[in-house]
Amino acid sequence: AAIQKALADGLAPATCGRDLASSDLVEEAEVNVFSNACMRLPARVIPCAGRVLVLEQSQVQSGQTGAAVWNGALALARAMEGIGPSAFAGKRVLELGAGCGLGSAVAHTLGASLVVATDSNDSLLAQCRRNLDANRMPGGGEVAVQPLAWSGPNAERFLADVGGGKPFDWVIGSDVTYNSGAWRPLAQTILQVGDPSTRTLLACTDRYPGEFVSVRTFFEGSAFRCSEVSALTVGESLVHVFALSRAK
Repeated sequence: AAIQKALADGLAPATCGRDLASSDLVEEAEVNVFSNACMRLPARVIPCAGRVLVLEQSQVQSGQTGAAVWNGALALARAMEGIGPSAFAGKRVLELGAGCGLGSAVAHTLGASLVVATDSNDSLLAQCRRNLDANRMPGGGEVAVQPLAWSGPNAERFLADVGGGKPFDWVIGSDVTYNSGAWRPLAQTILQVGDPSTRTLLACTDRYPGEFVSVRTFFEGSAFRCSEVSALTVGESLVHVFALSRAK
């Protein structure tokens, strides 16, 4: 209902977009990484690879920070689109901490054969499922939404049950590194759902000076190579999109 209302009403506050000839909206960089008018809208309208993705949002609250589209998700989406369909077409993509599911919707749009969006919150999973169902492409790849908590046994069972035991080609995620206590289980999960050829793309917002440097240092000390793909300035903050691959 929120998605239909967004399309019907146009949802066009100046801070969130601008009108196009087609009357669609284009997302623009937000002025404040922590709170902005766009995150309080019932839905977001985001262009991607010639399509317009519409994602339902709900109120951000404790334990449900993924209920809205944050700037990290927008930066990840832009980076994925910049990498292009050739990198995602026919691939198996896993999104960690999917929230509203923007990254998964982009992977589906770019031609992935399988996209699995995951989170640990049941209400967020329901919202994510509605978003991905609403943005499915006719004849597109398979899309699934599943619960996943980051830990060794969970990831191993998940890969066997959902992935059919076959490693994912891509692991993506945005704003999944803000809690340093989650870095180690995140790294372990990435290793367990992939193999040496798996590519990982994450977006990290600098919420304090040097946050990305700390994240990068951790992953480089945890069997990964890390390279920055892009950096988007958002108000006074910076969103880093970086790629991980297994160190040999």
